[in-house]
Amino acid sequence: MHAEYQHFDQVKDAIKRLEQKHKTTTFKSGTEENKVIKEIETLKASLPKAKRFSEIKPLVTDLISKKSEIWAELKEVKREVEAKELEIEGIRKQMEVVKDDKSDIKDQADKITKQIEAHDEEITKHFNMKRETSDEYYKNKYDFEVQREEVNHIQWLAMQKEKVQQRDKDREVMIEMKQLQIKNLPHPF
Repeated sequence: MHAEYQHFDQVKDAIKRLEQKHKTTTFKSGTEENKVIKEIETLKASLPKAKRFSEIKPLVTDLISKKSEIWAELKEVKREVEAKELEIEGIRKQMEVVKDDKSDIKDQADKITKQIEAHDEEITKHFNMKRETSDEYYKNKYDFEVQREEVNHIQWLAMQKEKVQQRDKDREVMIEMKQLQIKNLPHPF
């Protein structure tokens, strides 16, 4: 690639100018003419590279502008990161204070937990007493119900016995009355 001409159009224009110069100018020496010819050949050889460069140049320019935008964003992000790090450091200090307070609170919580456990034991003891009392009550109630049923059954049996005895008496009385009626009947013979 030529140092002075980098764009394809610049290289083509330079070739035209040098060819025009070669045709229209009379050179004082052959070295000057050879120098111009060599320059034309160098420019012609650099044409594909210049063409490729002309194609790539807008992409490179675009990438450079994007790089600049990204650097600007990165600087902004760095500023934000620094600000957040300061916030984090402040929060870290607050957390250390909270951590110290937390150990005090933990000691208080342990005391309260011990009190709760003592109350739980007492409550459990009272519930056990209540359960025992309740069991005893229901056992006594059941025994009472069984006794009452037995008494009712015995009373019912006694009543049934009286009814049967009364019926038997009534039957005997009835039989005696019938026998008496039969005796008191006129004798047919």
